[in-house]
Amino acid sequence: MSVQVVKEGTTLIAKIAGDLDMVTGSQLKKEVDQRWDEYEKLNCLVLDLSQVNFTDSTGLGSILGRYKKVKSRDGRMVIVGAKGDVKDDLDIAGILRLCENENKEKGE
Repeated sequence: MSVQVVKEGTTLIAKIAGDLDMVTGSQLKKEVDQRWDEYEKLNCLVLDLSQVNFTDSTGLGSILGRYKKVKSRDGRMVIVGAKGDVKDDLDIAGILRLCENENKEKGE
């Protein structure tokens, strides 16, 4: 499991690989929040979940917390590549209704 965070212009991109659970969720929170707070001009957070195969309630909570942080700055959050059970979990939790969703899978 890993979280890589890169800044491109006014966008912060977090690429998550592995399970999005208590460990990865807290790593996501720490790394995204640190970079988001460091750069006041950021206005978009992209979460690339294309390499995530599992998420639990803690992982979903870490996504929702980042959404609230981004919205407090009138920014937008985009979820990319969610598929299978992960996409279903995001949908059930209502996160896909809050965030823009760009799916890289064919046919979606």
